[in-house]
Amino acid sequence: MATLVARPSNPTKVSIGVPGRRYDHFFFSTLAVVMLATVFVGFAHTYYLAGVFHAPLPSLIIHLHGAAFSCWILLLVAQTSFVSAGRVDIHRKLGIAGFLLAGLMVTLGVLAATDSLNRGTGPTGLDAQFFYVIPMTDMLVFATLVFCAFRFRLLFTALLGEVDDQALPGRDQAI
Repeated sequence: MATLVARPSNPTKVSIGVPGRRYDHFFFSTLAVVMLATVFVGFAHTYYLAGVFHAPLPSLIIHLHGAAFSCWILLLVAQTSFVSAGRVDIHRKLGIAGFLLAGLMVTLGVLAATDSLNRGTGPTGLDAQFFYVIPMTDMLVFATLVFCAFRFRLLFTALLGEVDDQALPGRDQAI
């Protein structure tokens, strides 16, 4: 039995890439903006538009907590926008500021939870002491995830050095 092998006169370049890759930048940027809108709508009555609804903030620490966590969401929008625009260099530099902001958020989260416990307040129907466990657990988990992300970033940089964005196969941008 004979087997024929077709050899094209023009060699074809095989492209290995993820099929939906071109939509990733649009998806993640849109998702970040949707998250920003969700946070604004969710906290409009009690924080962003509190003066309109005559809902004064209970203490300065709650205001600082809200401002820092708002900056975190704005940082998310900025980071996804930089990657979408191909400015991964700015994305990486701003990541260090994000790490510092995360440390501030953990500190302010613990202080805001403790302030809520001292005032004896919590969501309707929950005891203040019972509710205190929830934000404290959140801060522990968040701090652990930020720590791991920072360590993996250091490990990645130590192993690979500064990676050229075009050097990664099948990727148009390194994240």
